[in-house]
Amino acid sequence: MNFDTPGGIVLIVLAVVSILGALTLTVMHLVRTFRDDDED
Repeated sequence: MNFDTPGGIVLIVLAVVSILGALTLTVMHLVRTFRDDDED
C-alpha cells in the first residue's frame, strides 16, 4: 500500500478519528456510570 497518496492519508485520518471518537464516548460513559454509582 502507498500511504503517500491523498486518498490513503484521508482513510487513515478517518480511521483514527473514528477510533478516538469511540474511545472518548466509551470513557465518558464509564465515567458517568462510575460517578452515578459513587453518588448513590
